[in-house]
Amino acid sequence: MIELLAFLPPLAIYLLILGAINRRRRPLMVPGPWDFAGLLFAASGFLLFTGPGALSLLNDQWRQSLVLGDNSSSSPAVEGFWLWWLTLMVVYFALVVGGAGYFLWRARNQTSIYNADQETVRGALAHIFERLGLRPLRSGDMYYFGTTNSARAREAGNHGIRTTPDDADTGRKVQTAPAPVVTMQNVILELDAFPAMCHVTLRWDPAHSGLRQEVERELERELADTPAPPHMLGGLLTLGGCGTFLLMFVVGFAVLVYRILHRM
Repeated sequence: MIELLAFLPPLAIYLLILGAINRRRRPLMVPGPWDFAGLLFAASGFLLFTGPGALSLLNDQWRQSLVLGDNSSSSPAVEGFWLWWLTLMVVYFALVVGGAGYFLWRARNQTSIYNADQETVRGALAHIFERLGLRPLRSGDMYYFGTTNSARAREAGNHGIRTTPDDADTGRKVQTAPAPVVTMQNVILELDAFPAMCHVTLRWDPAHSGLRQEVERELERELADTPAPPHMLGGLLTLGGCGTFLLMFVVGFAVLVYRILHRM
């Protein structure tokens, strides 16, 4: 039973970290693979201990060994079970490692924004697109950057430095460089909001592009000066993490007392 409670400590730590993030005064951007790595850490206790422990309970002899601590049995049936159990464990951990690697690979096209709402991110992106000279086609929360932006970039490059009207004080011509323009064809950006968790996900297709690097660099600067929306999520997550730790100690103590009384 103690083995089945091993999933609680990583989950409690993960909740406490999320609580600290959501108590920040500013949003926080996290790359998709790192965000999924946090989820893996939260589930690591279950994947590494609770899952194999539950599988081992499929055998009556092994279940009796876990409950009573009796490992003296050496019958052919028990010895045959060890080979079957070892094979099952190898397959289980191969699936866990393979699945984790696959979802980490898939998360490379995502960027998570904690402690922010959809309107905040949408407004910040609008300012960035205007500043970078981008005019993506928009459908809801999906933005398409196509050949239109490349045409605008060529036009900006041909014009070079522009001359504005005379300065009001000096009467001289003032030269200004054109607004920076990022060129990238066929890039799609999608916003996916999770309001209950004050969380917004950016999904890029393709996963790697110069446009993504430039936009996310500007977005990080923009959000650094943007206050987080008011909410109680940080406190609730912290309370949940502390409650999970308390539950772990209470249940673990109860199981320990039960085993001691059972052996007496």
